[in-house]
Amino acid sequence: PSVKASTVSIAGKTLDGTNKYYYNGTNGGVGEVTDTKGKGEPNATFEASTGTLTLNGFVYEGSKNGIKAAGDLHIVLQGRENRIKVTGDLHQNGYGIWALKNLSISGERTNGERAAISVSSDRKNAIYAFDDNPPMPYQESIRIENVEITATAHDIGIVAPQDVIIEDSIIDSTGGNYGIQGGYFGN
Repeated sequence: PSVKASTVSIAGKTLDGTNKYYYNGTNGGVGEVTDTKGKGEPNATFEASTGTLTLNGFVYEGSKNGIKAAGDLHIVLQGRENRIKVTGDLHQNGYGIWALKNLSISGERTNGERAAISVSSDRKNAIYAFDDNPPMPYQESIRIENVEITATAHDIGIVAPQDVIIEDSIIDSTGGNYGIQGGYFGN
């Protein structure tokens, strides 16, 4: 059974039902998580009740996972200036976006243009839905709708053990092994 993400981590900082706003750090560095919109419109907003993370001008460049959630995560993109660049390491850091359950990414159009994000990982996968823990491992899927995504990865650009569904989107995904991979644990 699917469980909505009740928290999400951005560059190692946790957003939840109380501290749900993220403001970019200087030059793409780790930013600030707050419970108020004291600095104007946030670059990321998390709604824990729905497991939805909205990105608007979100930029992160660093060695930690860009975005990570333990449950189903829905990302809504606004605008065209969203970017994640992760250098990572050989352990559990280095994923651009990683959901341990299902991941969906959708966008809002502005003046006919799709919202966009660029995600790159020097060590791992750029966009990744995967959980190998019992009792139900390898059940994750990715759904992408109405967005533009550029994904560049050391391993795989966009990957899930079950389905990778893309609708009404423009995708440019490259990886050292595969650009897009889905269904490798399919039934």
